[in-house]
Amino acid sequence: MYINAIGYCRREDCLKNNIKHETQTREKNSRFCHNAIIHSSPHLPYDMTAIDLVIFMSDPESDEISHFIKQGFNSLNINVLTVSSDFTIINSIELINSYFLSKLSNKALLIYIAEEVVTCSFSNERITAKEGRVISISHAPIELNRPRSLYMSYAKSMLEMNGYFLSDLSYLIFNDSKDKIIERAINSLNIPKDKILVNADKPKNKHIDSFLALAQNYKNFKTNDLIYILVLRERILMGSLLLEIE
Repeated sequence: MYINAIGYCRREDCLKNNIKHETQTREKNSRFCHNAIIHSSPHLPYDMTAIDLVIFMSDPESDEISHFIKQGFNSLNINVLTVSSDFTIINSIELINSYFLSKLSNKALLIYIAEEVVTCSFSNERITAKEGRVISISHAPIELNRPRSLYMSYAKSMLEMNGYFLSDLSYLIFNDSKDKIIERAINSLNIPKDKILVNADKPKNKHIDSFLALAQNYKNFKTNDLIYILVLRERILMGSLLLEIE
């Protein structure tokens, strides 16, 4: 499975200068959805109509917006699945991969809408140069009250299970931007600080922050970069993704 492109925008940027009256909620939401897709959707290497699956994720307060999203894609005869807010973005990528493996889909778009909008397009094959090949998707055992430094050791173990070492790692991405957490990662994995990426734009320590960091830095990645993404929720490690830029 390949990431063909990834993009993001902030909600306020999508709304800026596009509506005259804040009271026109329905029109505001409609314009927001349209602009969110335009601004956050990266330059796809294929036409939007080639997509046959859309996975839509949102915060609970964005339920009304999901109506507009589904309307737009259903009009293109594209299958739209709305997943539970309990899902993490790792769960959604696993779901896309299962559709690919079952040959029920060949190209998919993942959309996450909250304060930020993230769009990520996937395909079952490489389309263009500089794409991210998903090497491994995994879930960690969900354990409460486990020191987060041990989660970093989990990253080391998962790299080795896939035939890599810490010295091969180009970047580690996770959604907790607290200084002490970053310091623990540096100390427990013995990696330089410039190899750690977090969401640089108003981080909320939500699971989506990992993929915001991926989107913010994607254009700077080089061929053969190895990227490991950890997704934490409070004191729980929800899953991880190993990605290589080809």
